[in-house]
Amino acid sequence: MITAKLIKKSLSQFNNTALSTLELCYPRYIHSELMTHRVFSRNAQSSRAIPVSSVIKDIVQNPVVPIFMKNQRGMQADEYFDNIELLELQRDWNDAKWEAIRSAEKMMEKEVHKQIANRLLEPFSHIRVIVSATDWDNFFRLRIAPDAQQEICELAKAMKKAIESEQGDRLGLGMWHLPYITEEELKDSPIDTPDLIKMSVARCARVSYLNHDKTNPQIDKDVSLHDFLLSSQHMSPFEHQATPEAGRSSNFLDWKQYRSKVCLA
Repeated sequence: MITAKLIKKSLSQFNNTALSTLELCYPRYIHSELMTHRVFSRNAQSSRAIPVSSVIKDIVQNPVVPIFMKNQRGMQADEYFDNIELLELQRDWNDAKWEAIRSAEKMMEKEVHKQIANRLLEPFSHIRVIVSATDWDNFFRLRIAPDAQQEICELAKAMKKAIESEQGDRLGLGMWHLPYITEEELKDSPIDTPDLIKMSVARCARVSYLNHDKTNPQIDKDVSLHDFLLSSQHMSPFEHQATPEAGRSSNFLDWKQYRSKVCLA
């Protein structure tokens, strides 16, 4: 399963530069290819944080199945297998998946921490990632290309389609791009802007509007999580919230990140 969902798209009053935030789901084994793009601000689910049983459940219900390509010289692969060969390869991959699950379960029985046990499961796992950026052209040029790995190419196409699906809201000075803050929270809530920013930070850290247990978020807990992240200097979730400002700031164009306002790190 490879998906890209547009969480928030805003246009800066300066040059109408778009800042887009996407929630992605893709095979964990291509995560390093997304990480090479330095213009992206991102947060991702961690194998150190998710219970082994939850990872196994997700693998069983929603298994990663690679796009199998024939081996050849160099990095690029462009030849597919026929249907009979493909079915055999999928069976081999499925056997490896169940062997990894059995090994992870043995680790659980021996009380090995999930930061180790989950590593056995990563080739068969999806990862959920939030990405914010103003510059996308180079990513699309490199990843929607014949020499890109097929999975990252499919992801890039889904991301491009998601970004182009909406025009975005134009924001002026003092207004904020706030992923995972709902329209109801923006319009009807008595919460002031600083708390809305903090709530967005907490949700970006979770890569979800919901809590980890799938319950609805609570304002006080979101604010507390923001304060903990700030005090411990876990600053990447502070990069997705931004306000219009002309010129280049960090990895955004015509937007200034919340991170730059609260920490120089």
